[in-house]
Amino acid sequence: MRAVHPAARRLAAVLAVVLVVAGVVATAVGLVRWLEPLTDLEGGVSVPVQVTASDGVGADLQLLVEMEPYDDVRVGGIPTGGLPHTDHRTYPLGVVTVYAPDASTSEKLLSRADAMLRGIALLVAALALRPVLRAVAADRPLRRHDGRRVQVAALCVVVGGYVAPLLPWLASASVLTRLDDPHGLSATPVHHLEVFVVAALVVLVGAVMSAGTQEPREVSRA
Repeated sequence: MRAVHPAARRLAAVLAVVLVVAGVVATAVGLVRWLEPLTDLEGGVSVPVQVTASDGVGADLQLLVEMEPYDDVRVGGIPTGGLPHTDHRTYPLGVVTVYAPDASTSEKLLSRADAMLRGIALLVAALALRPVLRAVAADRPLRRHDGRRVQVAALCVVVGGYVAPLLPWLASASVLTRLDDPHGLSATPVHHLEVFVVAALVVLVGAVMSAGTQEPREVSRA
């Protein structure tokens, strides 16, 4: 069995602590952000939407339906791109934040659920990897169940990196439905498929580490 380099052992020891601390902090911050919309005295919610049509100005976007503005609905953010239907590379034109009143509890919770889910995913991954990192830090051979711990971490990568960003868009779809689906705005989320590549690499690295530091088998005596 090849000994782990001292620098790698020190790094593993530091990561075993830092990742758990980061996971706890991220979960706490995510919890605060998740519950924050419930404290809105006006009962409104802010959700992301994609701009599919614009006059190209974008600085002060006004939400109109049949040329009439929505009451109490505000739009923030500057959509990127040029005039609509002039260059296919500018579609969609960008993402803005729509603040809408009379939000339901589910819309409020979903609008910030991504922060909460990311924090939980990071904390679970950190706790799963902690024994693995401590084994590397102590230059101990990995065990069979350590491979499952790495798989849990890979699953957390998918949950935090792919599933979590989709949740606010569920609130966006609900808000746009309540607003009669205004022209020029869409609740189509972005699918971060590259996350699956990262998760596969995590599993691959775990398999390589396990193969290189597995426990020696006992030789049975005749």
